[in-house]
Amino acid sequence: WSSDVCSSDLHLLFSTLHQKATENGGITNDDYIKHPELFEDTYAENEIPTVLQQNWNRNNSVHVFFNHRYNVGFNRKVRMTDEEIKAKKFAMASKKENAAEDAKEEARKKARQEGKKFDENAFGKTPKFAGRPDDAKIAGDEPAADKKDAKPTERIAVNGKSAADSIMAQEKKAAQDTAWMKNEYVPVTSFIHTLKFDNYSRTYIAYQTPADYYLNEYYTAGKYEGDSIYDNTKHWEMKNTLTLATLEGFSKWAKAGLKAFVSYDLRHFELPDTEGGVMKYNEHSVSVGGQLSKRQGKLLHYNAVAEIGVAGEDAGTLAVDGDVDVNIPFLGDTLSVIGSGFFHRITPSFYFRNYHGRHFWWENDLDKIIHTRIMGTLKFAKTKTMLRVAVDEIKNYAYLSQSYNVTDNNQAARTGVMVQAKQSGSPVNLLTAQLFQDVRWGILNWENVITYQHSSKTDVIPVPALNVYSNLYLKFPVVKVLNIDLGADVRYFTSYEAPDYSPALSQYTVQDNGDKNVKVGNYPIVNVYANVHIKHTRFFVMMTHVNKGSGDKNYFFVPHYPLNGSVFRFGVSWNFFN
Repeated sequence: WSSDVCSSDLHLLFSTLHQKATENGGITNDDYIKHPELFEDTYAENEIPTVLQQNWNRNNSVHVFFNHRYNVGFNRKVRMTDEEIKAKKFAMASKKENAAEDAKEEARKKARQEGKKFDENAFGKTPKFAGRPDDAKIAGDEPAADKKDAKPTERIAVNGKSAADSIMAQEKKAAQDTAWMKNEYVPVTSFIHTLKFDNYSRTYIAYQTPADYYLNEYYTAGKYEGDSIYDNTKHWEMKNTLTLATLEGFSKWAKAGLKAFVSYDLRHFELPDTEGGVMKYNEHSVSVGGQLSKRQGKLLHYNAVAEIGVAGEDAGTLAVDGDVDVNIPFLGDTLSVIGSGFFHRITPSFYFRNYHGRHFWWENDLDKIIHTRIMGTLKFAKTKTMLRVAVDEIKNYAYLSQSYNVTDNNQAARTGVMVQAKQSGSPVNLLTAQLFQDVRWGILNWENVITYQHSSKTDVIPVPALNVYSNLYLKFPVVKVLNIDLGADVRYFTSYEAPDYSPALSQYTVQDNGDKNVKVGNYPIVNVYANVHIKHTRFFVMMTHVNKGSGDKNYFFVPHYPLNGSVFRFGVSWNFFN
């Protein structure tokens, strides 16, 4: 709702999710993919033996987001946009035409009632008169001027036809200018309340587990007995934020927007205990912060946000984020120079500090993580080029590490699986350089993303040195409403010790098997596709991984989890609007 000086906005978002994922623990031997000739039998993809059977992760979540904003401001007259003026002119012309048609129909009806013949051509043509006829006479004698009692005239003296036309033109222009103005509500100050509620539940269920697969067992009580596993964790979080904002641009002196806010965060967690019961944890946090931003205008924009934890679990935390961009006219277009960065001193999340499960268990006292980033970006729309360079330093980095015993060199079996939450004792530095370059020449389009990364501690943050994505396609119309894309894309990254996967936690972990760590990568993935666009409808066909079986066949993104082979896909999507 709104009034002359106040307005109110309210938004509510609700979503829920249920997800059930079957866990297979990866294939028992990578040579089923890399060297299938070593086996006497031939296996289809769905017949390759896997480590786990009858294992699942079930995830349920509910999310509520509520935002209420109360604005105080004023109304002002502003000129309509060109599109709005065009639309109003069309509406005025339509109204005039409709009125003329109604009048003509009324005259036709009246003529029928009076028994007269209606002249279609003569209707609407009225004689035009321009002043008094030349032979017109004034009746009577002209009154004598009484200079004694004469009063000064209040009329505007108009000397000649040109002067009259000038005055009429000025009045007409003023009326037109007023017609193309509209009322605009300008908020000055906003009072904002935001409520965010998230509820999560995850259950790991295993009916079968290989002998000695896990290194440790911390309890046997609970819903399932024997070797079956039922690890259930729950948590919910409710966060309230109150904000006072002064908005940018309500006057020529308000060059930036300013916000001040205070937040209260309540978190609740439930973990199993050793006797089949539940251990409950509650955490709360109070933080205050502010924001200074400028988003209007063309040349310069900036945004700075700072938040500090003042009480509760996150007391002493600090988060400062900022970015600035300068847009410079260059070679007939705009060159954008963007600088951004942040400094975060944060508490490691609850599950790095506490986790209870039948085979994984830790209660850690971790230091706060300090993460600093400096990033620069250059964007030039004319050549469709963007270059990004970033430097990160992370102190006390928290991560998950997984280790297990390998019984032979082919990873044929794994025993003694253990996952731990760790914290790096020394800083980790990460360098990232990324180039986006698109090329278009007639119907030929070529999109490219090239990324270089270097980590100072690959055993903590493993990254591939080079990552490339390229998409080459033809885009052309067949008829006015039919457009077709024909092309192929490729993804490639250099080999590295990629993160492993833990089915029991449904999380990615760092490999911690020493010289038994597995490298993946150095293998391109090629897809070919065709898109057909008809107005609001898109139909596509695609063949993924068309190069399956070529090279060294190392098509793994995660150790022991191969990608699908060649798969034919098709689909259709359409938009429900006119």
